[in-house]
Amino acid sequence: MHGYKYRSQQQWRDPLDLSVYQQGKSYYFDSYGFGPTLEVQEYCKEPRVYSSLQIQKMNQVICGHYCIYVLYRLSNGQEFYDILDELRRNNE
Repeated sequence: MHGYKYRSQQQWRDPLDLSVYQQGKSYYFDSYGFGPTLEVQEYCKEPRVYSSLQIQKMNQVICGHYCIYVLYRLSNGQEFYDILDELRRNNE
């Protein structure tokens, strides 16, 4: 069984990040490429996987779409880094 949780965080552009716990790992996704905050680091214990890859441009407002997409792909068995590679390729 998968345990999915998400939360929004207040930052300068109110981005939405995604914290997912699946198969003994915590996954953290932020479309701006920001690393997990201290709060997330405390909540999502090791092993924690995240990406510093910026997928979304600073002037875009589609962070929620990316989070939902990553969550959808993870729930269908796709590997986290494969999802990130796909997003990177599609945003070059």
